[in-house]
Amino acid sequence: MNNVNYSGVSVKDLNDIQTFLNNKSVAYAKHIVEGLKNAIANLKKFPEMGWQIFTEQHKDLRQILFHTYRVVYHYQPNTITVITIQYQTRPPENIPQLKDFKI
Repeated sequence: MNNVNYSGVSVKDLNDIQTFLNNKSVAYAKHIVEGLKNAIANLKKFPEMGWQIFTEQHKDLRQILFHTYRVVYHYQPNTITVITIQYQTRPPENIPQLKDFKI
């Protein structure tokens, strides 16, 4: 089974999502954050289930979608690194965290 690591940015993203959604509904915030965590946990068994992101710089990154969020991750044998969690409407080439990401 693969290990899943969260980058510091992705941890902050999850916290920011929860804080933002808590202002609307604590129950909804919990539903979304737990759903994101469960979707990420599924990567342990199925690391290639996400779609590849085809940007010029990052041809080996993948993404999974949950509700209105995009989870961007990098998969190497036995290790998955969650890089960032963003709104789906934001194109990958406009995600600042990916511009600085080095493999």
